[in-house]
Amino acid sequence: MRILALLLLTTLSLAEYKIVTVDINRILNESKEAKVKRAEIDKKSAAATTSLEKDNATLIALEKKARESKQEADIKAFKEKQRAMSKFFQETENSIQSQVAAFNEELTKKAMKEIEAYAKSEDIDLVLYKGEQPRGPVLFGEGNGDITDLIMSKLDN
Repeated sequence: MRILALLLLTTLSLAEYKIVTVDINRILNESKEAKVKRAEIDKKSAAATTSLEKDNATLIALEKKARESKQEADIKAFKEKQRAMSKFFQETENSIQSQVAAFNEELTKKAMKEIEAYAKSEDIDLVLYKGEQPRGPVLFGEGNGDITDLIMSKLDN
């Protein structure tokens, strides 16, 4: 019985596993699809900023008029414009954050499908997350086990 257990342990310890790593954050930031989406979101953000800058000039003029005239109607117009700008800013910020989150989720799902397909086709036993954080699951690894660039190229095509 001892010999069988020793033989089994020896066999298990000699088994080779194919283990690779992937940096999902790199895929979310550096893939073609991510760069296109980031440019689209940056364009929307710039348009919102331009709109707010124009409205800010109007707001400053309303504030000046309200201070000088001290009329209730002028003060009310200033406060309404201020609330409208604040609401626009908050809605725009929430919209952009929602778009980024939805896109990241979509791209992560695509990447996971590619990772799984690649791992199965290459008989890989384990794919680990590799990131910049010092407390990630990969404490040491040679560069030849990183398939991030390969997955990005599959996603980009």
